[in-house]
Amino acid sequence: MVYALTIIWSMVTGVVVSIGFLYFPQLWLRWLLLLSIALLIAAFNLTLNHFGRTRTASWSLTIMLWLYITIPCYSAGGIFAPGILSQMSVILTAGFLLGRRGGLGIGILTIAADFGLAYLEVTGHLPAPIVVHDPISRWISAMIPLGTVLVLQYYAINHLRSSV
Repeated sequence: MVYALTIIWSMVTGVVVSIGFLYFPQLWLRWLLLLSIALLIAAFNLTLNHFGRTRTASWSLTIMLWLYITIPCYSAGGIFAPGILSQMSVILTAGFLLGRRGGLGIGILTIAADFGLAYLEVTGHLPAPIVVHDPISRWISAMIPLGTVLVLQYYAINHLRSSV
């Protein structure tokens, strides 16, 4: 399953970054950096999986995705960053790959980190957002995690059917 989820996340990330390149071309360096990190995450975890380190790849993919999504929110508006919605997809991925406890752990980590971002915003310690979204870019940013959840749901149901 880690192989399939790595591929799914790589495709989703490619779409997000491509939209970023088109919608915010002045931030091309940010998008190039995010695309490079996403490719590194995919290559690293696919390599781990290839060599039979599936459990390690599951943890690694989940933690790397969580960091990949959460850290950029610091400079993109904190708790108001549209990317924050993608954390729900990572929590779902954690549940699939790591089981109930892993999903719960990533969920609690997300709650704590999001509170930290909200606290930084309230106390004035959050930097000004680098990416300023309009309603259309916010909609696009919201559709990405919803689409990811739909794909993950479809994959999980098919995986369950084939397992039974």
